[in-house]
Amino acid sequence: MIRPLDPVADRAAVWAFWDRCRDFSEMERGLTDHERQTEGFFHDAPPDADAAKRMRLGYFQDDRLVGVASVDFGFPEAEDGYIGLLAFAEDVRGGGLGPKVLAHIEAEARPRGAKRLYVGVLIANVKGRAFWEREGFAAALPPREITIGAKTQLAQRLVKELA
Repeated sequence: MIRPLDPVADRAAVWAFWDRCRDFSEMERGLTDHERQTEGFFHDAPPDADAAKRMRLGYFQDDRLVGVASVDFGFPEAEDGYIGLLAFAEDVRGGGLGPKVLAHIEAEARPRGAKRLYVGVLIANVKGRAFWEREGFAAALPPREITIGAKTQLAQRLVKELA
């Protein structure tokens, strides 16, 4: 089940989720920092993003949070959506949840006025990049150096036109 996540009611579930995707956290930021990741998931947003259109989603199997997504609107341009995070617990990856959650995001993005969806992908995240490319995303900008947590590495922004 996919549903919006509340920063108060779902805080503990999101905090616990980071244990189930430690490999991603360590690849992304060099460490797992549950407090910073939870706070960032709920409150970080790109510049000029429209807070009223923000989506913070969770994918639940039974009562267990196994996937999270953050999407903001109005970045990089007014008619764009930006997927800041789509992550799944290690034990459910490869089970078809990514396309399901992405389809949900796309369906919700259109009524919010999005004509395109963007995502940033770490060059080191080879499987993640392959997923986005299979789903129709293509390079929008050349790779650039970014710092997240304790790690500096290359990332690239990808884009998909919404029909």
